Amino acid sequence: MGYYMHQTGGSFIIRCAKIPDALNALLDFDRGMNPADTSLPPAQQLAAAFSAWRWEIEVDEKSSDVTGVTFMGEKLRDDDDLFRSVAKFVEPGSYIEMLGGDDCSWRWYFDGDDMITRTGTMVFEGDKPKVVIHVRGGIAEVASCPESVSVEIVNFDNLEQAA
Repeated sequence: MGYYMHQTGGSFIIRCAKIPDALNALLDFDRGMNPADTSLPPAQQLAAAFSAWRWEIEVDEKSSDVTGVTFMGEKLRDDDDLFRSVAKFVEPGSYIEMLGGDDCSWRWYFDGDDMITRTGTMVFEGDKPKVVIHVRGGIAEVASCPESVSVEIVNFDNLEQAA
């Protein structure tokens, strides 16, 4: 049995020119993975590799860039490993927001070299749940949020500069 989680938002881009390198990095990391049919275009091979981890990637038909990623099932492996293996090929500023079955929330953020995990906290005040996002060394962005949830961003970078 795995860990239950679902995706709450994100923006994930891998440019077409970097897809073969991302695919090779993932295959080098996950040596037990069966490579996709090499007669397929690299974007389709990468899609098959992500599918083995229960993630679906979206590929733009015109540019052949990866333009999104969606979680498709129960967590069975350490997804940190998947995203860390391809992180240096992911467009800086990309991120994936997740909420776990135990109400833990986090964001995988890509800075152009690495994947950074940032945690968040859901706080209930009165009738309305509140998501608190802690930021250290980066950008906080709320792509979408139900009207019934309020959001507070605590930017530790600005707090440290003010001190």
